[in-house]
Amino acid sequence: MLTPAKAWLWLTTRVSPGPAHRLLQIFDTPEQVFYAQSGDFSHLGLSEEQLQRLGDKSLEEPERILTECERRKIRLLTWQDTAYPLRLRNIDLPPLVLYYRGMLPQLDNEIAIALAGTRHCSPYGRTVAAMLGREIAIRGGLLVTGAGYGCDATALRAALDTGSPAVCLLPGGVDVPYQDNDEGRRLLRDAAEQGAVLSAAPPGAPHLRKYYSLRNRLLTGATLGVVCVEAPERSGTLSVAALALEQGRDVYAVPSNIDSPSGAGTNRLLARGEAICVCSGDDVLAHYWALYPHKRRPTGDAQVHLPDPELPLPASGPVTRRPARAQSVPEPAPKPEQPQTGLPVVTLRGNEAKFTDDERSILTLLNEGAMITDELVSKTGLPARRVSSCLTVLTIRKLIRQLPGGRFETAVHFVVDE
Repeated sequence: MLTPAKAWLWLTTRVSPGPAHRLLQIFDTPEQVFYAQSGDFSHLGLSEEQLQRLGDKSLEEPERILTECERRKIRLLTWQDTAYPLRLRNIDLPPLVLYYRGMLPQLDNEIAIALAGTRHCSPYGRTVAAMLGREIAIRGGLLVTGAGYGCDATALRAALDTGSPAVCLLPGGVDVPYQDNDEGRRLLRDAAEQGAVLSAAPPGAPHLRKYYSLRNRLLTGATLGVVCVEAPERSGTLSVAALALEQGRDVYAVPSNIDSPSGAGTNRLLARGEAICVCSGDDVLAHYWALYPHKRRPTGDAQVHLPDPELPLPASGPVTRRPARAQSVPEPAPKPEQPQTGLPVVTLRGNEAKFTDDERSILTLLNEGAMITDELVSKTGLPARRVSSCLTVLTIRKLIRQLPGGRFETAVHFVVDE
């Protein structure tokens, strides 16, 4: 018998996210894709191998995965679930099924901060990773990181030791320890007990390199910003930073000694202005208090109430929105000739060729007040990559400006019609 869970698993085990999303644009639900005939797919440009896989209606693999999930207390989060994070919906080709153990926080309502660093970290890098993991956790942030050797595992352990929740994102199955030793297994167990272990890979999947790209996109997509602790010139951490910039997330980096090879990559991020220099967890979280003032906790208040992981996953609440202008951002002084907004007026009429449709949509929305990238993606319906590119161009043209916490506000009053 075909259930919704089996239908989602059938689709995701037959084709990759790209073709799967295209199919859902036509057929709406995975059940409709399952019952469709091979001829219904002919106009979608699928390969012969993909068509053959879609023609296989066996539910053996979905049933095996569901059995493993039940046996190992792993939960599914599908694209149709209201709890599927909005932040992840807005990345390119998000996975249609997520697997997790524990109690997954409502990421859209958290000051979720990713941390990335080299596996071959120096004693300095290890110390800094532990300090940042602990400070982000005790001050009200939600640490999101991996469980690999070096910076990731060190930061995760430090955050969990405060008694706060954290999210561990894995490339492979959530039941497979990244470090196949006692400490690695304890780390995964503690993360699931206090927060969640999350992955797009099914149970039992090994942590193969081919899964790292998607894991990194989830890591940056689920968070407001990423902190790069220590990275050499060629490092996966730099790839994470590049993804974060592409997705419109904030990038932070901890400075290293200029003669330290293990920190050459993070120093380069700072030198090029691609990252904000931070030296503590407070340096990072200070960018988000205007958005999430209720999350702020005094130093030392590390204990939080954790819900029972056996209870059903609650529906995701509304994404926290900021006021049109946070009180911490001073209003520009009004100009006598324009007392209503205090901003120079830019009219569309007569300047149509100077603005793309995307730029017009974003400028019109920013007239209402400052917004974060996710909010602009949601309201415009545009892909995150196009919104991020448009924001960069408008910033260079000095039509908008970036505020702390990934917010953007207009530097002009954009008038469509007069």
